[in-house]
Amino acid sequence: MKTNSAFLPPKSVSLSIFITQFFFSFSFFGFYFILILFLKHNISLPSKSAYILFGNFVALNYIAEFFGGLFGGRYINFRVAAIIGLFMSSFGFLFLAYFHDVNNLNVGLTLIACGTGLFLPNLRNLLGILYQSSPSGDRDNAFTILHVFNIVGQILGPTVLSLLGLISSSWIFVGAGISLLMGGFSMLLNYHYLAIDSFDLTKKNPAATYYKAIFCIIALIFFIYYILCNRDVKYALSIGLIILAIVLIVIVSRMKESSRTRVKTIFILYMGLIVADICFRQIFGAMNLFTDTYIDRQMGHLIIPTAMLQSMEPVFLLMIAPLVLLMRKKLEDKKIYITPGTSASMGLFMLGISFCVLAFSTTLLSPKIPIIWLFLSFIIMACAELFLLPIIMSALSELSPTHWRGLMMGIFALSTSIASYLSGFLGEVISPISGETSLSTYGAVFLDLGLFAASSSVILFFVWKYWQQKHPNDLSDL
Repeated sequence: MKTNSAFLPPKSVSLSIFITQFFFSFSFFGFYFILILFLKHNISLPSKSAYILFGNFVALNYIAEFFGGLFGGRYINFRVAAIIGLFMSSFGFLFLAYFHDVNNLNVGLTLIACGTGLFLPNLRNLLGILYQSSPSGDRDNAFTILHVFNIVGQILGPTVLSLLGLISSSWIFVGAGISLLMGGFSMLLNYHYLAIDSFDLTKKNPAATYYKAIFCIIALIFFIYYILCNRDVKYALSIGLIILAIVLIVIVSRMKESSRTRVKTIFILYMGLIVADICFRQIFGAMNLFTDTYIDRQMGHLIIPTAMLQSMEPVFLLMIAPLVLLMRKKLEDKKIYITPGTSASMGLFMLGISFCVLAFSTTLLSPKIPIIWLFLSFIIMACAELFLLPIIMSALSELSPTHWRGLMMGIFALSTSIASYLSGFLGEVISPISGETSLSTYGAVFLDLGLFAASSSVILFFVWKYWQQKHPNDLSDL
């Protein structure tokens, strides 16, 4: 591993990555929470069309991450790909600040999606390489801190951008664009200290390599723009899955038996991740519109913006995280260890309970649903997230074959893309042709999601137990 620790301590290098992650999360999730309301109120799209565009855009972000991870590992190094992604997304936001009409909307969303795809997987790969020679505990802590910076950005982004939106909708995009520029300049200032890529692309023909990279990025831009314009992402998912299947068949066929087992274990966890993401994405979709229409958001003479309320789930997560970490520490002191599959099962079950709470709230006979029910659902959902996402990411880092970490990170994003598309499809189904979705419809959807997550948790638990008993040696380090 190549590092510049003689010039900059590794903690300072990782701090640069954490800060950049914060600026990205501030911009992306600030816009993410507001997007569906922006499409509905500012662009004047019907609820059904807003759901379709929202689901497609979110899914394409993760498809772009799949290809961005491959490009970063194949044609350009991780730091260059991450920096290009930051500036591309920033330009997309600034473009929308001046041209956020229906005709130019797809151009800005395309640049944002492509930039996200180039940035996120390659930044995570940078952090993984930085800690690849460190103890697993240090690596877990590093990814946990990265998640904390991500959550802080998710909290502040929707709040600040919502307030800027009260001035003008253009200020939402200006604020998001400036935040990404700050993240880009942060990486540029530490560019030489981030030279931790585990490969050297300049040994053979650097010009040809970079020409291929430029061609791939341009092709990705046109591909995403075409999908957004045609309002159907299932073709993009099909292409991505076909490419993934071919690559995996070639790679897995050359692996040792122990490596095959570990890759199969990753895919078992991915199944749980897809179920969880389908549910989590409802915060940005169905729950967002449900809150906007049926939750009592008035406090005195002030009406709380819906996007600001949606940022409460990350707030609760930060409040609960120390308690969850303390609980795990006490269990470890007693030699009780929770495996990734068991933790994911527990998270899915809690996620199911959170949606059942919302389903129950829709049965209350009152003009508006008290906000306490939304907060209770968010608290349980935050607990579920802590048992799911960080643990799966940690297991991914541990189980992935060394030379295919970038590919596994891309598959992680692609599984989230599938969940996002299904989430958008769910919103399309429940939205009427005109008017608002009824309260009873939301209640039925939330109950179905709760039962779906709870039943999936039971299935994952028993599948994991069987798989762990079948391969005790290969999975002994989990």
